[in-house]
Amino acid sequence: YHLGLIPNNRLVEVQRGDLVGQYIGLTEHKTKCKIREAMGGVLFVDEAYQLVERGASDVDFGKNALEEIMSVMERGDPVIVFAGYPDRMETFLEANDGLKRRIQHTFTFQDFSTQELAQIFLRKAKQGAWRLNEVTEEDLDILFEKNTTPQSRSEHNG
Repeated sequence: YHLGLIPNNRLVEVQRGDLVGQYIGLTEHKTKCKIREAMGGVLFVDEAYQLVERGASDVDFGKNALEEIMSVMERGDPVIVFAGYPDRMETFLEANDGLKRRIQHTFTFQDFSTQELAQIFLRKAKQGAWRLNEVTEEDLDILFEKNTTPQSRSEHNG
């Protein structure tokens, strides 16, 4: 929006449950509603790979939701962002022949360092008007380093 690429400062964040219905026809309806809501802005599909991963049931409508989204992707409105863990996103991109060619850019973000996590925590605390007794960024950095592993931070979005 701030770059002038989309007309509205609108972000509609969805996950599988926001798009997929339990019976024939409901998935298309739910997905179209979210696409309409995001028009002029961004439709952000978090954990997008869940749309193509098969559950315990043989009946799964996740691919229907994906096909509905794909039907509007080439229009460019709304802008579609698919997000998820890199290894699972590779499987997602291979799930439909036309999907990969419709995606113009992919980005892989590095996990946050413990120092960056401390900075984020303090910023969020300030925004939320939390009261912290003399906790410094360095204290939090040490706390995160001591009580987490790189693997646990990677598996939990930070």
